[in-house]
Amino acid sequence: VLVIFSSFTLALGKIQASRKLHQALLDNKFHTPQSFFDTTPIGRIINRFSKDIYVIDEVLPSTILMFLGTFFASVSTMIVIICSTPLFAVVIIPLALIYIFVQ
Repeated sequence: VLVIFSSFTLALGKIQASRKLHQALLDNKFHTPQSFFDTTPIGRIINRFSKDIYVIDEVLPSTILMFLGTFFASVSTMIVIICSTPLFAVVIIPLALIYIFVQ
């Protein structure tokens, strides 16, 4: 049930993001001066539209899923380690601060 819910939510998010991006791109091109269209081939404009929509539709959702999977796997690993070795909770805070500083 959770997998179906997450897939459905992700699909709705993709559709909404694609609509917003396409609308913003279209509004931007409608307010572009005529000289832009005189110097830029129409194929380049269409190619840019399709590439941006492709990234939103195909690349971004898989990246978000990988991020969430890695994040929750890391958090669950930390919880298991802290439950089995409580002293690790004292050590992990300075390590996290050092890691954030290095990043």
